[in-house]
Amino acid sequence: MEQNREYFKLVQTPELDVVRAVILKNDQEDVEVLLVKEVDDENWKLPGGKTHEGETIFQSLVRELEEELGIVIDEVNIKKYVSAPIPDSNNIRHIFLIKGILEGDLRPTQEVAEAGFFNLEDLPETKFKKHISSASEIILGI
Repeated sequence: MEQNREYFKLVQTPELDVVRAVILKNDQEDVEVLLVKEVDDENWKLPGGKTHEGETIFQSLVRELEEELGIVIDEVNIKKYVSAPIPDSNNIRHIFLIKGILEGDLRPTQEVAEAGFFNLEDLPETKFKKHISSASEIILGI
C-alpha cells in the first residue's frame, strides 16, 4: 500500500465518525466480505464502530476489530483506506480494505453473536445492505 498516513490522524469529529472494515475472505479474489451480527442487534454489518475522542482513525479500527472479532491487525493488513460520507447522513465513515485474515483467526467475543463471510451478490437480509454494498464498492472500486 502506498504510504498514505491519513489514517494516523486524530479523529476530528468522534461524535460523527465511524470505522468500517471490508475484510476479504482468505486473501482470495472472490468478493466475499466478513459481516458481523452484534449481540444486541439482529442486523448484519461490516465490522467496526464509532471512533473515540483522542484516538487516531487507525487506533479506532484496531480497537473495534479486537473488541468484535478478537483479532489484532497491523498496518501490513491494510491494503487500502478511503473516507467517505455515510449515505443519507452527515456522518463520515473511514473504510479499510483488510487482507490476510483467515477464518480461523476469528475468535468469539462478548459483542458479536455471529460472524461470517458473504458474497456481495448474495448478502443476508439486513437494514445495512445499502451501506455494506456502497462501502464495498468504494473500497474495491467496483
